[in-house]
Amino acid sequence: MLVAEQTGLTQTQFNDLINSRPDYFRLENASDNMGHYNEKPGNGDLQDIINDINEFKRKRGIR
Repeated sequence: MLVAEQTGLTQTQFNDLINSRPDYFRLENASDNMGHYNEKPGNGDLQDIINDINEFKRKRGIR
């Protein structure tokens, strides 16, 4: 995810972020994933995601 890279998360930190957000992310079978079923429509505003990542980093003491 480009925004994670832009905010300076390592792969391990990005994995921790994803795993700490079960209300945002979940495992899906291949068919549902490819069909984009159950996806929430986005509005293209990355600032909310950046703010969430920065809050995650702050709580974890990540610079």
